[in-house]
Amino acid sequence: MKEKTVGKWVLFAFSAPLAILSWFLGALSMACLLAHKPRFEGAGILTLKWREWFATGADGKGKWKYSTTLGRTIWFQPDVRGTSASLDERLERHERVHVRQFEDSMVLSFIIGFVVAIGMWANVDAAAGFIWWLSIWTSGALWLVPNFLTAGLRYGWKHVYRDSEHERSAYAQTDKICSNCPSWWEHRDAKR
Repeated sequence: MKEKTVGKWVLFAFSAPLAILSWFLGALSMACLLAHKPRFEGAGILTLKWREWFATGADGKGKWKYSTTLGRTIWFQPDVRGTSASLDERLERHERVHVRQFEDSMVLSFIIGFVVAIGMWANVDAAAGFIWWLSIWTSGALWLVPNFLTAGLRYGWKHVYRDSEHERSAYAQTDKICSNCPSWWEHRDAKR
């Protein structure tokens, strides 16, 4: 169990620059009275709930009907996490898939930035290498944006977010194929 915890904090370290920015956005959403009930979970994952008036809510007239993940901050709809319903659990797992996708892109951008920096340290100068490494590393979350372009080119522009590979992956991992079947996530958890 300790190895899993250490690994989660290592992943947090790789994503720290943009994780802190996402926490700031969470704090800003609370200051603007859009979200409330902040809670840190796991290795630096901030969760909040959208306020009723902003979210879909009971009257269905809110401005934002989606649970949302940016970096290591997750905003849930008000009715999610209030019960033990399987939909709530599925949605929570879905949003955590997006956190893992963010971690993956940040690790990749760290490695690529470091390789670029090594080349610059050897041939140009250390300060320029450091700046390039930091720039490439902190751009990691933007590496998910081309998913929208490729989704639009593949499937059309009407449902470009839902058709993006990062969203399709999160649905594929958490949705059940049939009512009696486990999701991919549940199947993997049972094997661990």
